[in-house]
Amino acid sequence: MFLHGQPSTHVTWLPARRLLPEVDVLMPDRPGYGANPARPSDYPGNVEWLLRMLDDAGIERAVLAGHSWGGGIGLLAAARHPDRVAGLLLVASVGPRCLLWQDHPLAWPVLGDVLAFTALRLGSPIVRWQTYRELRRRVARPDLGEVAESLRSQFDRPVWRSFVREQRALLRQLPALNATLSEIDTPTIVLAGSSDSTIPPVTPRLLSTGIAGAQLRVVPGVGHILPLDAPSVVARSVLDLLARAGAARPA
Repeated sequence: MFLHGQPSTHVTWLPARRLLPEVDVLMPDRPGYGANPARPSDYPGNVEWLLRMLDDAGIERAVLAGHSWGGGIGLLAAARHPDRVAGLLLVASVGPRCLLWQDHPLAWPVLGDVLAFTALRLGSPIVRWQTYRELRRRVARPDLGEVAESLRSQFDRPVWRSFVREQRALLRQLPALNATLSEIDTPTIVLAGSSDSTIPPVTPRLLSTGIAGAQLRVVPGVGHILPLDAPSVVARSVLDLLARAGAARPA
């Protein structure tokens, strides 16, 4: 199950999905984003939604791959519901010491709303076009229709509200997420880009040392959007975790 970051949609994972043709993939839009009509939520709310998704699909256990903000969902799910998580892939994930100076004003009352509204509502035509242009360079041509529809759904709703709510949840709940690391015994791989300017390099190191048996894999020359810029590494890591869970053998 692929869990996208903020503000994003499931299309972040399209290149990796194409590299996993024999794997059953769940790739939903999270609450508050894309075509998902549910209201945005915090980390516990996203875990509850995740478990309902698995129940509705008749899936007892799954490998969870979380990008950025979505990595925190994987951390909490693996710690609180280990019977449902067969493996954990943390892709440029939030974690210890991940906050930058700009994360704080983005969560402030009033100012955070103004900043998010300006960028994601007033600036939505520019953001939408720039996002499509970047995705067009990275996804397969047959997936471009899915990309266009996803962006339409994303910017036809007040996605800025989703961003602000999740930003405030990140600052409020990050200490609790960090405290779960020692509780996780799920097979875990931590992926980091060597050129990531959003997540500091200390964060993936602390994630990999804080989770027993976790592997750290650093991808040279890649930034924060690993699912788009290094999909083969993401796909290989998913296969490795499935193999360790006894669910698949790497091709």
